[in-house]
Amino acid sequence: MTLPATWWHRGLFVLAVMGVLPLLAREWRHPGIRCNWDGQIVSPDYQVTIGDGRHRRVFCDVTCAGIALQLSSHLPERVEVVDEATGVPLMADSAIFVRSRIVTNRHNGNRWHVFARRKDAERHAQESRGRLFVGDDRPLVNRSGASL
Repeated sequence: MTLPATWWHRGLFVLAVMGVLPLLAREWRHPGIRCNWDGQIVSPDYQVTIGDGRHRRVFCDVTCAGIALQLSSHLPERVEVVDEATGVPLMADSAIFVRSRIVTNRHNGNRWHVFARRKDAERHAQESRGRLFVGDDRPLVNRSGASL
């Protein structure tokens, strides 16, 4: 018994839909911005944005952004981080970084926390047995103090 040609067309269509559905379901379940380094969903609390005149890349945390900057061949014009206390974006060169025991991303083990005010950073460091990083020791900031 030979099957009509339309049966094959329908069968191929069903197989194609079945192959695409898992990809669509992932996006429907987890909408949002994805990290340019590891594809994780970006939480607004820990977001890092690196950009220049033409391009803007978003990362899920300081660890991913730091890796991407180390492997990059050029320095971006802007590195913007988010203050954890207020949720307000600020330039990385004016931020206070704390490395603490609190992991913000289990995927990459990020333990960097960002604050605009020294008081908030000191409180977090004390509560989480962390350490403040200022000046040249800060991640995402080059030796001259400007954002990488």
